[in-house]
Amino acid sequence: MIPENSKKKDLAAQFIDITLSDEVQDLMGNSGGLPIAADPDKITDEKTKELITSFNGVLEKNALGFYPDWPTSTFYDELNSSLQELVNGTSGVKDVLNQMKDNYDKGVEAAGVKS
Repeated sequence: MIPENSKKKDLAAQFIDITLSDEVQDLMGNSGGLPIAADPDKITDEKTKELITSFNGVLEKNALGFYPDWPTSTFYDELNSSLQELVNGTSGVKDVLNQMKDNYDKGVEAAGVKS
């Protein structure tokens, strides 16, 4: 997105074009990042390739969402921490999902929301 009042719209557009270029997206993927437009076939690390392929599947299904109304003031940090453990391989998928569910449920209970 380029802000309407930007004084350097051309530079912003160039930055976006460079960042989304195949070369940079593949570099991001091969450097441990999660690019939004990488070609999984050009990613050398198998775990990163799997993550990018899964992410691309989410994008293809239009299943990515933003939920700014966290159940607790710390849930965003807890979510990031859990996902970092998953990416690092220090926790498994089931453990991460269970931890996130526990954190979510505690927040909902504390707020007095009944399901």
